[in-house]
Amino acid sequence: MRQLSPPANGTLSGMQIGALWLPLPHLLNLVPVQVDVFYQTGLSAVALSVIRSAIGAVALWTLVITVDNVQTCCSIPSTMMFFTDNA
Repeated sequence: MRQLSPPANGTLSGMQIGALWLPLPHLLNLVPVQVDVFYQTGLSAVALSVIRSAIGAVALWTLVITVDNVQTCCSIPSTMMFFTDNA
C-alpha cells in the first residue's frame, strides 16, 4: 500500500505516487461524464484510453530510438504494445 503522507523532511513529490496512480483515469473522466451521452456510452473513457495509449506508444518509441538509433526497429515495441492482451 502506498502512503501519500508527508515524509520526515515534509516535502511531497510526484515520485511518491509511483508508476501508476490508479485513481488518475477516474479523475480525468470526472468532468466529461457529467454529459449523459458520454456517461451512457462510455465514449469519454474510450477517448481518454486511446489518448493515453498513443502517448505511451510515442514515449516507448522515443525511448527505443534514444537507446538504439535504428529507425525501423523503433516501431516494433510500440506496435507490440497494441497487440498484447495485458498492455
